[in-house]
Order: sequence, then structure tokens, then C-alpha cells
Amino acid sequence: MIISKFRTFTRNWWINNAAYPNGLEPSGTCRRTFRGAFTKESDAREFCRQWNTTHNPGRLSNKCEYEEIKKRGKYNAFLGREI
Repeated sequence: MIISKFRTFTRNWWINNAAYPNGLEPSGTCRRTFRGAFTKESDAREFCRQWNTTHNPGRLSNKCEYEEIKKRGKYNAFLGREI
């Protein structure tokens, strides 16, 4: 059984670089700060929406996003089901 989870994180979309226009260089590989995991995509999307409306993104455009993580479930004998 494949289990999907949705992981939320924040990251900066830009880094400071004086050689670029406005002193900002695009950076999709910046360090991520993980904020939480959800079993439903709608919950992850809502968390990101709330985060982005209550936090100022600032000059580097720090925003919350989510990604889907798929993994194979493992059988847990104590629970009697896959986790």
C-alpha cells in the first residue's frame, strides 16, 4: 500500500546578490524549514494559506509551500494495520 503525506515548509525565493538587478538572484534551492505534515492535501493547502496571510514574506519572499511524499506503508502488529 502506498501512503501519501503532504509536508509543509517555508523557504526564500530570492538570495541577495549585488550582480543581479535589484540585488536579488532567484534561488529555488534555498534551505527549507519544515513546518508540519498532513495526511490530506486540503489540510496542507489551508496551513500554507494561513501561514502566508499571517507572515510578511519580506525582501527575500519567504513563503510557505507543500509537497507530496509517497511512501510504502509498513504493517504495525500493535495497531493491526499499515502505518
